[in-house]
Amino acid sequence: MCAIDRGERSQVPKPWRSLMTAMALTIGPRRRPDAAVVAESRPGRRSLHSVDDHPSPVGDVMTHTQAPARVWAVRGSYFEACNCDAVCPCRSIGGRPGGRSTEGICQFALSWLIKDGHAADVELAGLAVVLAGFYYDDEPGSPWQVVLYVDERAAATQQQWLADIFLGRAGGTTLRNFAAAIGEVHAVRPAHISLDHTPGRWRVRAQDWVTVSAAHPVDPAESVACAIPGFDHPGQELRADLLQVADAALRWTIRGRCGFATNFDYRSDR
Repeated sequence: MCAIDRGERSQVPKPWRSLMTAMALTIGPRRRPDAAVVAESRPGRRSLHSVDDHPSPVGDVMTHTQAPARVWAVRGSYFEACNCDAVCPCRSIGGRPGGRSTEGICQFALSWLIKDGHAADVELAGLAVVLAGFYYDDEPGSPWQVVLYVDERAAATQQQWLADIFLGRAGGTTLRNFAAAIGEVHAVRPAHISLDHTPGRWRVRAQDWVTVSAAHPVDPAESVACAIPGFDHPGQELRADLLQVADAALRWTIRGRCGFATNFDYRSDR
């Protein structure tokens, strides 16, 4: 699902119109994964915060202060699946822009495994992020409705930076590539995240909320690229065996549709 640059979606909505109420804060110790393409974490909960502000923890809740401009950079592996037919018609194929989704609604789960990364002096290497959501092609601007899952192994400051970066409020590549399309954030949840981006056994698990698997490449005659990791990162089209999301605002089970795997390299504007 790579609809950011579709011609018929010329209007980009103002990001993050709303956010739900706070949750309790439980943060576990950080552990590094055993392999570069595999991430594991433990379940946990954390309070939600306004996406327009930089959160600062106070006990079990978070206050809101303006996010300072900081230098950040993250890079690693990327894997996604959505409910479109393979090859996903939203992608750029042979350098040509993508179009509308197969069903007129795109239901998706995106995953990033950070191999190297930092935000200011905060280390982010080895952490994982999952974003699940949907949008309608025919809704003006096609704003995304999403839930963000951040690695529960991370400390509070690391989790805050993951949310800032992958919701686009830290600016930079993520805002330009996809996050400007986010219209509503239903929740930000620390979660037990397990990612395997090894070719031939692509897997995503965000606790009991998100499950994705793919094993079968699809090989079109031309190169395939996606706006989310960036059109400068062409990758492998896939047929996803399972895309299952079971959260309060998002719920579907889809089999035999499309997936995509590549790498990513995001950074701040300075």
